Amino acid sequence: SRSPDLAAQSALTALPPRVGDLWAASFRTAATGSGQLITLRAPVASFTSMRYALLLLRCECWDALRNWCSHKDLPAFAAYAAAREWLAAGRSDHAKLGFEKASGSADALARCLRHCEVGGGRRSMEVEESPSNVAYLEHVAGLFGAKGLLEDEYHFLDKAANLDEVKAHRPLHQKLWVALFNKAVQMGRFDKACVALKQIDSFERHLDVLAQKLLSAGRVDLMKDLDEPQRSCFIGKLHERAAMTPPTPGSGALQCYRHLFALHFSKGEYLKAAGIAHALYAALGRLLDGSGGGVAAAEMPQSQALLLSGDCLSRPADVPAPAGSTAAEP
Repeated sequence: SRSPDLAAQSALTALPPRVGDLWAASFRTAATGSGQLITLRAPVASFTSMRYALLLLRCECWDALRNWCSHKDLPAFAAYAAAREWLAAGRSDHAKLGFEKASGSADALARCLRHCEVGGGRRSMEVEESPSNVAYLEHVAGLFGAKGLLEDEYHFLDKAANLDEVKAHRPLHQKLWVALFNKAVQMGRFDKACVALKQIDSFERHLDVLAQKLLSAGRVDLMKDLDEPQRSCFIGKLHERAAMTPPTPGSGALQCYRHLFALHFSKGEYLKAAGIAHALYAALGRLLDGSGGGVAAAEMPQSQALLLSGDCLSRPADVPAPAGSTAAEP
């Protein structure tokens, strides 16, 4: 006989649900006021419906789904189902090819993904009301994103954002390019983020995010290729940051002055670059003038004391003497 502990453990172990039971549950409903259930027998013909296939897909019953597809003349859905199976198995390259093969029948697939429900009024896939090919590509991008495959997710979002239907639909165009921007920043692909930023109308908030990332990564050089509105806004923000604190060695303000000079110089704006250099000189002059007042160097911040005492690495003997004169002994 079985031990009590083993019997109790077996009783508590839940068997995995069978897809047939799940399908039968969709034909069950609660009777009003009685607390009981009304159960109908699932028609045999219902097992050939698309709703049943989507339930197999949701439960990842791949053998049953392949058998279902073998009795249907639905090559696009079969390719889509095969791609889902490859993705579940971790074969992202095969899945990517399968999804792209099925994209030629995006209209039929999008209708299934939008309007077929599996119990409880819940849609099998959550796809917004967009053009069919856009909705399909967004849906596929979301599948890769759920697996943490950001490069593949970006690939399908990029395909959706560059469709002609999207270019004619401004709200959808903006939504997709914002999604592309966020995904590029998440991946650390700041070059792609700059490309996406050019397509966003209300770019100020996104520019703040990108500017912070680029300043931290030391990739401000990417900003020189932005369109004039974004570049001007970014330069304005650098000016604001530079004015917040004194440009002492190692400070963020000094880094902003350097970035401003480099941005103008790289674009051939030499007069503006010279203006930045003069602004830095003036800021340092104000700092030095206001730092006298009998304050000992030992009581000052290290970076400010360094400014007052000069470069600690230089030696007077290393300074060339004027022509025709004799250098003084150190």
